Amino acid sequence: MWKPKLISATEVSGIIVQGTCPICRAIFMHKSGVGEENKNDLPDQYEAHLKEKHPNVLKELAEGL
Repeated sequence: MWKPKLISATEVSGIIVQGTCPICRAIFMHKSGVGEENKNDLPDQYEAHLKEKHPNVLKELAEGL
């Protein structure tokens, strides 16, 4: 099963500040200043989006393991 990865559109110092869902093309943007303390902001947003909008994809991934 294909595992959807956040499409990174913009990075600053190795931290993703803007990205796109490869399934529905929803756009995610960093909510606050970019720094080491909040480098997981966008990946966390994306994981929450997958759980809410694409639970069937995550279910298929879990069943395939």
